Amino acid sequence: MPELLINTVPGSSFFLNLILQRSPFQIQTALRNKKLFFNYISSEGRKTLYVEGGGVNATITQPDVGATNGVIHMIDRILGYADQDIYEKLRTDPMLQMTFRLSSQDDFNHQFKDINRRFTLFAPSNVAWEKIYRIAPSEYKKLTMGSFGYHVSRIIQRHTIVNRVYTIEQLRELSTNASEQAYPIQAVHGLLKVVHKDDVDWKGRDRFYRQYGTSPNNVEGDFSPAFDYTVTWANERAQVVRPNIICTNGIIHIIDTVLMKPDDVTVTYTASSGSMPSVGISSIYVIPSFSLLLIFSNIFTGLL
Repeated sequence: MPELLINTVPGSSFFLNLILQRSPFQIQTALRNKKLFFNYISSEGRKTLYVEGGGVNATITQPDVGATNGVIHMIDRILGYADQDIYEKLRTDPMLQMTFRLSSQDDFNHQFKDINRRFTLFAPSNVAWEKIYRIAPSEYKKLTMGSFGYHVSRIIQRHTIVNRVYTIEQLRELSTNASEQAYPIQAVHGLLKVVHKDDVDWKGRDRFYRQYGTSPNNVEGDFSPAFDYTVTWANERAQVVRPNIICTNGIIHIIDTVLMKPDDVTVTYTASSGSMPSVGISSIYVIPSFSLLLIFSNIFTGLL
């Protein structure tokens, strides 16, 4: 089954200790342009390791099964077949818990359950919201206290493209076409632009890496290396740390910075939830070695 190539990392054998040491990280699979993302959740002193591929999160239930030419990790779900809408992805992804919590105010995020609509969402990671806490604690407090749902919805709408599903590569193409004319992308509340690191001229590339290559705000458990894509709004920039997370009704690109300004939570009038606008918004042989994520056979019961 060619689809299982997304479960295979050619040329490398990743054992549990190494995965935990390096997490979170992404690595290319045997399927072209498809990567696996590894991370873990800590709870009550225990670490639960999970892997994502093709928009599907799976827990590694039995790691380090030895093989003569690599290692196998047993997982509990089939990778590569998206079976969650954007709402469920926000609710269950460990990196997106703050975005889910904040967007739950006034039930704003319920629209992401709608299977008849399509969304492209730049979702801020937990660390992105933590940056707001460190830089602007009073604004962060307003966002989290539950009385500013309208303001939160406006911020999330700025990160949302409605009725279109764009991969990060397509967004880059829209932002910088062959004639070198920039075409900002229309979100619900704002114009976005996606830039690849190769789009920066050599004179400005050092500055690009200094500013956006390794963020000083990164903390343990978040990404630290330079990333390929950056999304901009006004004078704000965010690195795309996990692109192309496929959902049943759209696509998510996780970013490391919230695209907002302090006056986004300035209270100039009393907003009610009624005034909030709705977002129109197996065996695979690889030499010399490989890591294989193997789904338990009973998952396939009834599929064959």
